[in-house]
Amino acid sequence: MVDCNGEGILFFEAFADATLEQLGDKILPPCPLLEEFLFNFLGSDGIIGCPLLLVQVTCLACGGFILALRLNHTMCDGPGAHLFLNAVAVMARGAQYAPSILPVWERELLFARDPPRITCAHHEYEDVLDHSDGSYAYSNQSNMVQRSFYFGCSRFMHCQCAGKQNNVHLPLGYYGNAFAFLAAISKAEPLCKNPLGYALELVKKAKATMNEEYLRSVADLLVLRGRPQYSSTGSNFLVSDITRAGVGVGDVNFGWGQPVFYGPAKAMDLISFYIQHKNNTEDGILVPMCLPFSAMERFQQELERITLEPKEDICNNLRSTRIMSMM
Repeated sequence: MVDCNGEGILFFEAFADATLEQLGDKILPPCPLLEEFLFNFLGSDGIIGCPLLLVQVTCLACGGFILALRLNHTMCDGPGAHLFLNAVAVMARGAQYAPSILPVWERELLFARDPPRITCAHHEYEDVLDHSDGSYAYSNQSNMVQRSFYFGCSRFMHCQCAGKQNNVHLPLGYYGNAFAFLAAISKAEPLCKNPLGYALELVKKAKATMNEEYLRSVADLLVLRGRPQYSSTGSNFLVSDITRAGVGVGDVNFGWGQPVFYGPAKAMDLISFYIQHKNNTEDGILVPMCLPFSAMERFQQELERITLEPKEDICNNLRSTRIMSMM
């Protein structure tokens, strides 16, 4: 429930004696100046009894600005935040005095069925035994490392496959939260012995199960099991692709033109993002990651091995795995 008390949101205005050019890559995730660009007001970072938004605008010496925002994720997801920012940008440009897409309240999306019933498999909420030695422990905050990786056309070739996508239809103007987790699972041995395409096929199959029935089944599971947390033993790694969700495409214009960067300021523990980003003149994907130190080192080694592999071999491996999965 939302307490509409009319008190507004937390808003800060700041000034920096630096230009955007001087900041350079410091605006990219993991942003080392995040605490300067988004002041963490005491008591504002909770879920219950806290403002829904924390916004800071930092004016730069060059005439540009940095807009940083923290939202309450229980109320809004990426596409909803994008709708909100677009609405503010339209009004900031003086185009009109109301959002171009008026918000709607879709009550049907917010409630489980009566009686609630779980109709889909939800591996992401299963209890998983943690067989790690502690080096990958999720709770070991001091062991986590933040790094970002950029994938451009010259470094990596994307092999795409045609397939039916089960879309979840939301009403125009729904600014709220409408996302759910789903999981692709595999034993370690086939994951290690098979080519990269094996893991890609698992992810594709998992994504194909996401539809409206799946979301309602998730809502019913939360009701029946008392809102359990998703498995967080260290065996889960969450990836959020915001390149196709209306987020990160750089079309939020407050009157200064398209932003130099638009997206999450950093990754979260074991949660990463795919962010559309242009590096110089090349369009690509920026991927911030936050992993335990040893896992990050191993990931970088594997990434170098994969990217040095001839592109023909990568696609052949993808095709061979795809053929095997259809037999």
